[in-house]
Amino acid sequence: MKANSRILLVIVVVIIAGVASTSLFYVLSLNKGSAPSGLPPGCTKPPGGFLIVASDLGYNDSELHYGAGSWPIINVTQGNTVNITVCNTANYAHGFQISGYYQSSLVTISPGEVLHIPAFVADKAGNFLIYCSIPCPIHIYMQYGELSAGS
Repeated sequence: MKANSRILLVIVVVIIAGVASTSLFYVLSLNKGSAPSGLPPGCTKPPGGFLIVASDLGYNDSELHYGAGSWPIINVTQGNTVNITVCNTANYAHGFQISGYYQSSLVTISPGEVLHIPAFVADKAGNFLIYCSIPCPIHIYMQYGELSAGS
């Protein structure tokens, strides 16, 4: 094999290895922060209620909605009973609060844990903040959820 052919072969191999490693890095970065496959046992949407999944991307992927307004939004009719289940599929703990409705003292949902919020009646009209109440790696993205109670 001539020297030029060897150099060309080495260049092609380096390019192919570079493309392959870049593609692998891209695929792995797409999975960054994604929830483990499946939900924790008991993580199901309550009948007529709402399911919020706290993952490495925030509540119902709130990181992807950052800056686009409130997320997630739970719309309810004033006077109706509200049932919410919160599941944590992240690799770290999250907190959960709803201003004006569910503000227990520092709720912590550990990885793999399921929290069934005690049912409550949406007796007040308005928009109420849903937020993470403890510092976590994506805390900033988990401050803008909303429970919207209207007539």
